[in-house]
Amino acid sequence: MAIIDASGASRRLLALHDVVRGQCLVAAGRVILQGKPVLRHAASAKIEWENTSGKHPGGVGPEGTPVFFAGPAGFFDVAISDGHGNVVGIDTDGRRFVAGEVHVQSIKSRANQVGGKLLGWSSEFLGYQLSFANPAPPVNANVTPDDVRRIATYLHAHGFGNSAAQHNGIRGPIYWRGVQLFGRANGMYPAPAFVVTGVPGPRSRAIERFLDANAH
Repeated sequence: MAIIDASGASRRLLALHDVVRGQCLVAAGRVILQGKPVLRHAASAKIEWENTSGKHPGGVGPEGTPVFFAGPAGFFDVAISDGHGNVVGIDTDGRRFVAGEVHVQSIKSRANQVGGKLLGWSSEFLGYQLSFANPAPPVNANVTPDDVRRIATYLHAHGFGNSAAQHNGIRGPIYWRGVQLFGRANGMYPAPAFVVTGVPGPRSRAIERFLDANAH
């Protein structure tokens, strides 16, 4: 089977500004295949999930891999793993349906949006075996859920967003957007025009450690 590198597909999807409403499989194909021909055609996300030989039920794979959801009445959806336990999906603002928009979204939020559940991820897509970078390193182990609640409360109080992490201590895309907005506002990214995505990288995690030490 031909091999294709899926690394970076979530970032490429975030950069798309011409997605067509409801065409999740087309969008995923664009960012994973990057112009290479489809080797195994599928008319829908449902058919792709049913026919793929790379099923990993019940989980979310490394960055760039397709993640499938099932909704009611045979509706299926595919998004792209961001490598941090979330997905990048189309037709969403990160919480609810918004036609044509692309955003980072938690698994629970995406499942709620499609009215169904997470099916799993695949290491094979449209006839290609996927290769990908190693999964992202774990989140800062020394930042506890209580610390996350405190940081999220601080960010909200200072105008950097209101995330559910204030109450549940769970990092999500809204929490990470707040961390990134704080970092950008305080000159903590090399580029002043750093694009806030809600997808954490090493610098965002370093800013989280700074907030852990200073947000009181």
